[in-house]
Amino acid sequence: MTIKKTKVVKLQKKVNDDYAVASLILGISSIVLPVIGIVTGILAILFANKQRKIESNSMATAGLITGIIGLVFQAIMLLVLIALFSFIGIIMTSAVGSTV
Repeated sequence: MTIKKTKVVKLQKKVNDDYAVASLILGISSIVLPVIGIVTGILAILFANKQRKIESNSMATAGLITGIIGLVFQAIMLLVLIALFSFIGIIMTSAVGSTV
């Protein structure tokens, strides 16, 4: 009587973190890119939330954080630009008005 030894193969669950990678890339680009950063920041947050619903991992959390930081940075830069152009407009109109 012989006993056959069989190998037990563990099936590893395939980690699907495509949304996490996309959110991290978009989050980093939202910090770096000046105007497009608003759109990429929003997409980074959406992809990170979608990945966290599937399976939460650290890359999705990093994408969420970088997306939020990028959006806040872009909002601050937009407000600074609006204030700068308003200030320049006030100076230009006062300079033109004083010479006439």
